[in-house]
Amino acid sequence: MEDKKKDLVFGVNTCTELDEFQIANYLVTFAGGHIVSRFFSSLYQLGIFEQFKDDQPKHYKDIAKIVGCDPECLHNVMKFFLPYKLFKEVSLGTYTKTSTTKLFMKGGKLYNFMDFITSDKNYILHKNFIETLRTGQSKAPEAIGCNNFYESFSDPVWEKSFTNSMEAFNDISFPNILENVDFSPYKTIVDVGGSHGNLIRQLLRKYPSIQKGINFDLPDVIKGKVNEERLEFVSGTFFKSVPRGDCMILKSILHNWKDEDVKVILQNCSNSLEDGGHLYIFDFMVDPQKFNHHVLWIDITMRHFFGAKERSLEEIETLIQGKFKIHKVIKEVYMGCIVLTKI
Repeated sequence: MEDKKKDLVFGVNTCTELDEFQIANYLVTFAGGHIVSRFFSSLYQLGIFEQFKDDQPKHYKDIAKIVGCDPECLHNVMKFFLPYKLFKEVSLGTYTKTSTTKLFMKGGKLYNFMDFITSDKNYILHKNFIETLRTGQSKAPEAIGCNNFYESFSDPVWEKSFTNSMEAFNDISFPNILENVDFSPYKTIVDVGGSHGNLIRQLLRKYPSIQKGINFDLPDVIKGKVNEERLEFVSGTFFKSVPRGDCMILKSILHNWKDEDVKVILQNCSNSLEDGGHLYIFDFMVDPQKFNHHVLWIDITMRHFFGAKERSLEEIETLIQGKFKIHKVIKEVYMGCIVLTKI
């Protein structure tokens, strides 16, 4: 019997040899990904997902009337996403939400990612990706007239979109970190580049034995923050110095910086870390022996936006020479966790 498999986009059985359906699948996935993203973002902008917040099935004509769009076009767009389980068609033209729909509704885990990833500015940032590929240098900022990515935050709408997406990522990653990493041995924990202090707050809540938590970030980030019980907000730059503690955290920091900058950050952490103290690096890890589509996507983005990258364990070992030694790798932390001991 002829071997069959299901086409991811069109949901039909296709032969293992290339046929018209598989060719079309490649076309949509590789060449038309930006178009599919526009289909998706239009559903988000029109509030289509929110129409299912009452858990009741809806006919596409009723949805179109409420949001103000063409019903037949909406019907086709919703059908397009059926193979991805973004909706479920319970009867002809009548849809209901799925567990995937819930991810993109207000309060869903991926809701705040959509505005950033599908925004016009993000499209523009990637228009010159070929120049990054040619040169190996960060070219994204040039696409929007900036010298570096951080200058783009002069646009308050864009900055808020970026901040919201990072907070959404934290909402996903924090529970996994808290479940699999034991911070009970420490007295003073410094979250280096800790933004608004959400991680350190959760650590202090879980571990009453921690005497003090320090959230360290740039003055513009810390401005207006008021110290809380056992939690101190300290402003500065990790390129000069960091507060002292017996435990330090670098979460989603090093992958924003080139190797020479990472060495400075690590040296300053080492200078302020108590003897025998630990530094926790939370970054996606590149494993040359394994393929991880998500990690590669983040790595390519870091190269284009910052001229930086995700790193392998071997690359981290090279960068820490003379300052730290690897204590352990906590594989249960899916975003990656390397624990270093100060030498």
